[in-house]
Amino acid sequence: MSNQCKNATRRRWLRASAIAMLAMVAALTSCSTDEAYSMDEASLMHDVIARVAYDGEWTVNSQVVDTARLVVIDESMRIRLPESYLLGLCSSSASEATPTNAPIVIQTVMQGYSKLSNYNSFASEAKNDANNGMRFSTCSFMATIGGESCKVSIVSAENATAVWQKDTDQWTLAIPIDAIIVDHAATGQLTEHTLASTITLYYHTKKRTE
Repeated sequence: MSNQCKNATRRRWLRASAIAMLAMVAALTSCSTDEAYSMDEASLMHDVIARVAYDGEWTVNSQVVDTARLVVIDESMRIRLPESYLLGLCSSSASEATPTNAPIVIQTVMQGYSKLSNYNSFASEAKNDANNGMRFSTCSFMATIGGESCKVSIVSAENATAVWQKDTDQWTLAIPIDAIIVDHAATGQLTEHTLASTITLYYHTKKRTE
């Protein structure tokens, strides 16, 4: 074979090799892009927040004082407090108080877990009171008292907790109450109603609805 034929053959082989390499690079780029897309999609799926809902009861001393629906979204809970019962603890305001019965949002903080349970505390505001020591403001709601809009807050020496039972997929909230503080929006006046002894308000879920 002449040198000219050899060179032509070599050029054709080099062109074929180059085309094959380009095709391989394109395929690898495509795979990398698909893989990146899959990873992004998986990441987005991971960020989707689980939402579950339950029906349950508020109780004090094993007596049902109200019913409510609990919605758990990631590390927060949405629930309506037993406002009529709580306003009744403010004896001087009960007769002239009107609850709004609007759900509130409670943030929780994981404290630990066992084989059967997850233990959480409320992300409550804690203040050191000169007369009462450290106290937690665990949750609050709005109400109309004497025709005036007021914020009603539950205060206690112990923080409120939320426990999830893994085997039954049910929740229990425990909210101790040492005092209830009424904040009058118009005047900024704070009225504290201190209880004779601590009352613990419980919420037990009965069934999961979604």
